[in-house]
Amino acid sequence: MMGPILLRRIIWAVDAFQESPESDAIRNRCVDAINALVSERKAEIEPVYVVPPQRVNAPFELLYPPLGFYGGEAESELNKKLRDVHIPGLLPPKVIDKPALTTTASIKALSEYAVETKTDLIVVGTQGRKGVSRLFLGSFAESLLLHSSVPIFTVGRSTGPIKSFGRILFPTDFRNTSEAIFPRVIELAKSFRATIFIYHMVSEPLVIPAGFVSPIDMASFAKDEKQRCAALASPYLEKAKLADLKTEFTFEVSPQSESDAILSAAKQKNIGLIAMAAQSGAAASMFAGSTTRQVARSSACPVWILHARTLAKSIKRKAA
Repeated sequence: MMGPILLRRIIWAVDAFQESPESDAIRNRCVDAINALVSERKAEIEPVYVVPPQRVNAPFELLYPPLGFYGGEAESELNKKLRDVHIPGLLPPKVIDKPALTTTASIKALSEYAVETKTDLIVVGTQGRKGVSRLFLGSFAESLLLHSSVPIFTVGRSTGPIKSFGRILFPTDFRNTSEAIFPRVIELAKSFRATIFIYHMVSEPLVIPAGFVSPIDMASFAKDEKQRCAALASPYLEKAKLADLKTEFTFEVSPQSESDAILSAAKQKNIGLIAMAAQSGAAASMFAGSTTRQVARSSACPVWILHARTLAKSIKRKAA
């Protein structure tokens, strides 16, 4: 029998130098979210800043890095930002100032530190940039969710006031990644005594003008897909039932993109937290349109993101 998730240690990824009303609002939402996560639980919360590659003047500073300067400056700024923050278990800030030439290298440094310190969760705010600037400049938070072996908890610019986490949306395509992370979603739901809303959407088929192919009977299509997906959802529902959790399965045929459909479902069901798998690999890293990143970017509630591939390796190591 699986127990609730234990959050003994949380890293809060904080930008030491970003100053704007929007970044302040996101930081405040992160504080609210962390307090909700650790409510009635004892946990260590460590604010961490990673010196980004643009603050390193390579190659000179790789040979003679003035990282003590960057680290001291960043620590001073972090202390200013955290002066009025009230979170039980809040530790002094940590600055990771390893020289890095790329955002991926900075993310690797944070991920490795999280593993070394046995961190259970990384909380990070995301600005949710869109368009050409997002595609080419990238986002630390969105890249982190692709590469981190530790689960990520995102709070974005669209995140509203933090609600309770008593209603968790689990979007699934019923592939191996969903199957791998669902036991963790069950643990998460037990931690917050939450109801799990399992959600699956099928894209509305493209309508081709009559005369080219036989017309699609939309009613029959929807009925057949619903029956197929209900069968796929059955093992998930059974696992949640065995864990004594309330669960609901929702299926719909939608003309929307996957991310928009998920966000609409979250709004309709008054969801407090979305739990989903990270998408990784060359294609997901190259294009900005992955469903997970789009949801994290625009969600009105926090998003808990688990890296299915890493989780599967962890489970195999424990079983060996």
